[in-house]
Amino acid sequence: MLKKLLKYDLIWIDKFLMFYAIAPLVALGLEQFTNHMVNTRSQTIWTILDRIAVNVLISAVAALFITAFVRSMARFHQTCYKDASYLTHTLPVARGTVYTEKFLAGLISLLGTGIVAALCLLIASVPHDGWNKVFDLLRRSDVRLFVLLGALVVAMELAFMLLTAMLGFVLGQRAVRGKTWRSVLLAAVLYVTLSAIPLLVTFAAIRFIPSIHEFYYNSDGFTSIRPFGPLNLNFAIIAGTYAVVNSLLFVIGRRLFCKGVNVE
Repeated sequence: MLKKLLKYDLIWIDKFLMFYAIAPLVALGLEQFTNHMVNTRSQTIWTILDRIAVNVLISAVAALFITAFVRSMARFHQTCYKDASYLTHTLPVARGTVYTEKFLAGLISLLGTGIVAALCLLIASVPHDGWNKVFDLLRRSDVRLFVLLGALVVAMELAFMLLTAMLGFVLGQRAVRGKTWRSVLLAAVLYVTLSAIPLLVTFAAIRFIPSIHEFYYNSDGFTSIRPFGPLNLNFAIIAGTYAVVNSLLFVIGRRLFCKGVNVE
């Protein structure tokens, strides 16, 4: 049953996202074309158009992320608290399973948009003659580890954003009046407040771990032979912090959701 619910939710969320995913791809094509014209003709008009294309690409990527997040939360709200929730809560599925499935559906959609966004921004940022340098860097084990840890931190941040929003809705829907705006407000407050935890851990790591401290405060840190070692350690600490916080958010939100749902 979990797989079926996940399938239907992903179809509902992602069928609309496909149209938004076209926009970054079109913007990327325009950016590549204008960049080629800048390199071949060096006219001011092409430089201006290239900057416009870059801004359009960034805006399209941001719109894709926002749409994925909003549709994930809208699906959670509609199927758990609005009219469609009557069908959801009559299914032979435990509430904890429903909560887990909603989280997985949202996270998969956000990760999918993240892959599209990362590829578009990477292609746009690397010059045509710079791919050999990129591949040379990827031959280094510390660079590969840096990419993996960076991707893990981004995934953890997306999960954190989704879990704080879901917990905010679970708490906000317990109100008698103004459930929707209370849910949005609580989600925003939880995200801003709890975001201080990984930030404080990061600052503490920079302050008290010598290798990380030296890297950030040493002017030639990025020009040293192996500059990614301290960054990898820093990313690993951040990812571990997010893992602990996300686990607590998931457990708390799931337990509160299982205690009861006030359907609108």
